[in-house]
Amino acid sequence: MGVGRFVKGVNSGITKNGDTFTSIEILMLNELSEQEEYRNSHPTKEEVYKEMREENYREETFNDYNGSHAQDYAGYSDQQIDDILSDLQVPIFVSILFFLFQLPIINAYIFKRFSFLSIYNDDGNFNFYGLVFKSWIFGSIYYTITKFTNFLISL
Repeated sequence: MGVGRFVKGVNSGITKNGDTFTSIEILMLNELSEQEEYRNSHPTKEEVYKEMREENYREETFNDYNGSHAQDYAGYSDQQIDDILSDLQVPIFVSILFFLFQLPIINAYIFKRFSFLSIYNDDGNFNFYGLVFKSWIFGSIYYTITKFTNFLISL
């Protein structure tokens, strides 16, 4: 081997025919500088391990500071589902209550119980005062149920 040449790699083996082979790759001087550039631009195993240890330390410190631990991340998706359901709880409840108030049986009940009030037109539909009255009943029921459930939760 001449000056400025290094052995890059040695491959040996057996072909399918049963012949043995050996190949020696020679590394030229300019290829050596490319490898050095690659090594200098990429972290070594030790540097990667050190960075991983520091990252784990930062996570543990952050989790300890917040009063949680790394295993709490496993329940993160469950917490997300609970948050979504709690956010949708009020709109779903209002939708169900609105649906119930649109049923003809509720209108008939209001007509029977509050027939002494002039809340109906001659055709049997609610007039403006009837709609205001029905909205007031709707809001009162919503407020009462909300306060009652909050009271039960606080027990």
